Amino acid sequence: MVIRDTTVVVITSTIVIIATVIIVAIVVIIIVAIVIVIIIVAIVIIVVIIVVIIVIVIIVVIIIVVVIVIVVIIVVVIVVVIVIIVIIIVVVIVIVVIIVVVVIVVIIIVVVIIVIIIIVIIIVIVIIVIIIVVVIVVIIVVIIIVVVI
Repeated sequence: MVIRDTTVVVITSTIVIIATVIIVAIVVIIIVAIVIVIIIVAIVIIVVIIVVIIVIVIIVVIIIVVVIVIVVIIVVVIVVVIVIIVIIIVVVIVIVVIIVVVVIVVIIIVVVIIVIIIIVIIIVIVIIVIIIVVVIVVIIVVIIIVVVI
């Protein structure tokens, strides 16, 4: 009788310890995943800020160039056609810069979304595997208890 009680206590303790370890592992995995997502979001925000600063600098340079060109045109009194051509070139350059910036930002956002989806899928797979292992262990322990008793 004492041996059976001791066996039940040992098996129960083992199940509790295993369950505790699994729960701690799941919590650690979730915390790591959250930290990774936060780091990725921070990197994306930093990259977007850098891109915006670069665009602002490019636009300021373009504006300065346009002003210089206009002053030179006024001083030299060149034909209106040249002014129109310069304005068209500046507009085209600005449009191209804006398109490039938008494409870069969209690519960054898509990459971040894909990485986050992959992380979530990995976490789900790990949790499913852990749950399956726990269920198998519990079934085996129950069978052992039934056989022992």
